[in-house]
Amino acid sequence: QAPRDAELGRAVAQAWALTGDAARCLRAFAAVTPSRGEGPATSDDAGRLAGAALLHAGHHAAAVRALRHAMPRLTTPDDWRLVAAAAWYAEDDAIAAIGYQRYLEAGGTEDAQTLHGLATALYESGQWARCEEVARRLLEVAGNEPTFRACGLHAMARALAGRGAWGDALRCAREAAALAPLADQAAELAETVRLCEAQQAPPFRPSAETSLERQAWAALEAGDLATPERLAAAGNSWGLFRAALAASEHRGEREVGPQVSPRALDAARMVLERTVGATVRDAALCRVRALRLRETGFIQLDPPPPLGARQPRAAFELEWARRLTSGLAPARRTRTMTAETGGMTT
Repeated sequence: QAPRDAELGRAVAQAWALTGDAARCLRAFAAVTPSRGEGPATSDDAGRLAGAALLHAGHHAAAVRALRHAMPRLTTPDDWRLVAAAAWYAEDDAIAAIGYQRYLEAGGTEDAQTLHGLATALYESGQWARCEEVARRLLEVAGNEPTFRACGLHAMARALAGRGAWGDALRCAREAAALAPLADQAAELAETVRLCEAQQAPPFRPSAETSLERQAWAALEAGDLATPERLAAAGNSWGLFRAALAASEHRGEREVGPQVSPRALDAARMVLERTVGATVRDAALCRVRALRLRETGFIQLDPPPPLGARQPRAAFELEWARRLTSGLAPARRTRTMTAETGGMTT
């Protein structure tokens, strides 16, 4: 791609960012060379670049949509800080909690401001147990500094109230209200004291990010094959069964020969029996996946390639990055956002 074409392409992408159109902005960035590396653009680079452009343009919710698309392959603290910032301004608390947590896991600085952002996102999304842990750490880091100590006590009060520990929650809430160095904190702290005195659970914003279905897919994304199957066995959701069916497709060391593992075929057969006439979205998607598995297993018009030598995930990522930047990697099928619907297609 000529440098001039890449420059014009980035200008077009920035223009779409100013309009807040996440889908078209992402597509425009995907068509130009990213700033990271010298290889061809990937949808992961496009999502990161589009998210940053949309955030700087003030379209916070659109920035979260673009960055959510890139999240499975974000790695650096700066990437996750960007996710956390976009979600914070968009008031998407569950995504903000993920962003702050991954920022810390990637080696980001564990300062009071970051811990405050994480604790706030956790109690605003109803994740009480995790919020209590982070609030304790925030109190340790804040020490006697009044602003962040009040923030830590407030987060602790919300977490304890969410878990029903009203006495300790009220004590923390009153201590936070007594500190309250900032005027704009006073109303929220007073409301927390009132909730604790009335023994009412704090309100929070439900999110799909904290659902069992999303937990199953996140586990699968991390290479955990047992969790989706365990959740599907204990739950009653076609969304969980979709994740378990995807997990069943994994072929172990002894399953290099067959194109589809026997347990995946058994699961597909069961899905096909139970989804006849089903119109629920997840049930229909589960049936589509089961039909594809059956076709791959028995009607191999286009059989998948045999498995290569197994290697650790870290080694694979290094080799893939080397091939990507050197132009040796083949084109990948990736999920892209459609401009017409704002949805995702494969």
